[in-house]
Amino acid sequence: MDNFSGKDIHFFLGTTQLYHGWAKNPFVIIGVFYPPHSDQMRLFS
Repeated sequence: MDNFSGKDIHFFLGTTQLYHGWAKNPFVIIGVFYPPHSDQMRLFS
């Protein structure tokens, strides 16, 4: 948990062909990207 506390977490979602036609929600997490957190408000100061 400490590894992700200072980072923005983004998930890559995708579908699988097996569940795509009949599942209510066929999306699954296929990857994680966690760049360092950046404060966007400093752009305006």
